[in-house]
Amino acid sequence: MKKKHGPEPVDIHLGNRIKMQRRIRGLSQVDLANDLGLTFQQVQKYEYGKNRVSSSRLQQIANALKVPVPFFFEGVEGSARSKRRDYQAEISNATGGLQLARAFTRIKSKKVRRSIVDLVETIAGGSLVRRAE
Repeated sequence: MKKKHGPEPVDIHLGNRIKMQRRIRGLSQVDLANDLGLTFQQVQKYEYGKNRVSSSRLQQIANALKVPVPFFFEGVEGSARSKRRDYQAEISNATGGLQLARAFTRIKSKKVRRSIVDLVETIAGGSLVRRAE
């Protein structure tokens, strides 16, 4: 049996979680690399799953990003949460997603927030979750 080439799904997942948390923290790849004593290219390879992350390096990354190590494995195939979409990762990795989320949380009016959600759901083609009102 031939071994497939390319990153393993768990390495890609781990990289996506690193990228998501780095972006949430407002860090560039250079910032994280400097914190870890690496080059930004090494961080980039971790984020794309091209290079595997050792356990000691994962602990360093967790410390730099201020999350526990298990955070990186949430939603990994085979875990209890793997069936659910990781909306936090999706929005943090989408262009403009973090800016939208940060601005949205600053809106004080519940009515205005609800109107924005309704507008975005309409633009996106309908609601994913039906609300009980």
